[in-house]
Amino acid sequence: MSGAHTHRHGGATTCIEIDLGDARIIIDAGSGIADLGRVAIGNPKPTLLLMTHLHWDHVLGFPHFAPLYTPGWSLDIRGVPRDGTGVLDAMNNISKPPLFPVDLRVAAAAQVSTENLPSTGTTVFHGAEIAWMPVAHPGGCTAFWFQLGGFKIIFTGDLELRQTDLGALHSFAQNADLLICDAQYTEQEYLRYTGWGHSTNLDAAALAVATGAKRLLLTHHDPRRSDDEIDTMVADARQMFAHTEAARDGLTVSGSF
Repeated sequence: MSGAHTHRHGGATTCIEIDLGDARIIIDAGSGIADLGRVAIGNPKPTLLLMTHLHWDHVLGFPHFAPLYTPGWSLDIRGVPRDGTGVLDAMNNISKPPLFPVDLRVAAAAQVSTENLPSTGTTVFHGAEIAWMPVAHPGGCTAFWFQLGGFKIIFTGDLELRQTDLGALHSFAQNADLLICDAQYTEQEYLRYTGWGHSTNLDAAALAVATGAKRLLLTHHDPRRSDDEIDTMVADARQMFAHTEAARDGLTVSGSF
């Protein structure tokens, strides 16, 4: 939720880009994908869009992704089906009348392909090794693992760590150079929102310690959260894991971790 209270960390919903040089990977199509599209539109290299799940905050930016309407673009959309619905079908369903002025299946000018993924698996895209596994979140969600250029990145997606198979997750997420983890709630808030599918800042810090991560980014900030409150959550997490930061709109991580 954007406003004066989010000037430093921003208010966009989930969208992460991994730039591979000759290609790109995008994770989720939250509202942040609109800004990404405006920046990337002049650089139409092969693009893989991976969807962690299909909740509204992770798909609402898709019809506002300018490259979708641009000839010369190639967009490969993959994700685990939810409730029997494939990822592209689900996003098309929210991007047509009466919810959107045009039907994307008609309006799209990019070359769009899609693949429904099994709940776990591995693949390679333009030299990047990718693996994924399910995590605990209402309706299901997927965590992704990326190995590229000698660096390992883990994105947990939306997950409730206290409901997740921690043995499987710890094995999956070992020794990440960068761990990006759901940390929507404080410990006190979690008492009220147990079962809602999200973790706390201290849960995320504990995961970083347990898996030997080098760096932790807290993400999926509560839409009511102010910049100052996020700073406090980071400071609290650093008591457990010193190399903790908060994800923010436009943050770029590059070079050696």
